[in-house]
Amino acid sequence: MLYLDNAATTKIDDSVFEAMLPYLKDSYGNPSSMHKKGIEAKKAINDARKSIAKHLNCSHDSLVFTQSGTMAINLAIKGLSMMNQNKTEIITTKIDHKATISTCKYLETQGFKVTYLDVNREGYINLEDLRKAITTKTLLVSIIWANNEIGVIQNVSEILKVTKEKGVYLHLDAVQMLPHYSIDLESLPVDLMSFSAHKLFGPKGIGLLYHRPGMALSPLIHGATQEFGLNAGTENVSGIIGFSKAVENAYTYYHKKQEALKEKTDLLEKKLLETFPCYINGPKSNRLPGLLSVSFKDQKGHELAYELSKKGIYVSTGSACNESSIELSHVIKAITDDTPGVIRFSLAYDLTNEDIDYIIQSLKDLLE
Repeated sequence: MLYLDNAATTKIDDSVFEAMLPYLKDSYGNPSSMHKKGIEAKKAINDARKSIAKHLNCSHDSLVFTQSGTMAINLAIKGLSMMNQNKTEIITTKIDHKATISTCKYLETQGFKVTYLDVNREGYINLEDLRKAITTKTLLVSIIWANNEIGVIQNVSEILKVTKEKGVYLHLDAVQMLPHYSIDLESLPVDLMSFSAHKLFGPKGIGLLYHRPGMALSPLIHGATQEFGLNAGTENVSGIIGFSKAVENAYTYYHKKQEALKEKTDLLEKKLLETFPCYINGPKSNRLPGLLSVSFKDQKGHELAYELSKKGIYVSTGSACNESSIELSHVIKAITDDTPGVIRFSLAYDLTNEDIDYIIQSLKDLLE
């Protein structure tokens, strides 16, 4: 089996699973309970939050655990918008994740105006377009830092300069960025940033939102006062512990493996371009390591993915959130007028040269 869909989700790391186990079995107390097991669980959450904050270089009380990266994005955009209804304009891009675009579409029904910035053929926004789109009524700019389909990494330091200059909030979707690169929120002082554990060999069902200290957000879910009153409901203790361990592993091990991952991706790209009538979607450089979006001429992506799966090669046709549809994804539509068969390869760290040869031969068998 060759699992090449790591941008959709990753296999949980053994050390993460082991860290979670005690909180699934013995330390099962409700963190809101005022007895030994409850206090034990609450302390574990606090320690996990502080550990993640240390790695991200931010205050621990500016981190809110959520049920997913999607919820973190919703909390960032809706939570800020509901607290600042005197400013009713939001800016995002045409290639942001559906979590952002769908949230913005909802806010349009609530009276907000949303600008969806165009991108160029490689997926980059134009900073001058961003600057011109900001008005006195603009509240928030929300940008996907590293795109989950084509791997383009936006120049967020320059974007931050624009939003600071214009006096508007900036939210970054860093769900795909954190698995590959260390993030320092002291050096990149954005207002909001969202994350997800299952993209970095952590568990599903747990996300995280960073918000600048002192920011007022409206909760999405109302109930008790968990997570500083921003996410009511009994905490996913084992998930939080797993998230913390996954972040620790990323900063300790995985972030140091990106050059080797890039070399494997470059080799796969080279052999694909040499062998087939295809082209690469997104940038040729400054792309997420391990991610390769390939368009095969005169093919259907979903059919290729299905046939590859029968050979034990698991890939995606774009974003995992689009897998129920056979239409071209909104990201590909935003960068090209063509309608090719798109396959997304997203590699982990165990792919060998022999595996790459098997991928090429398997595709040859299918396309011939």
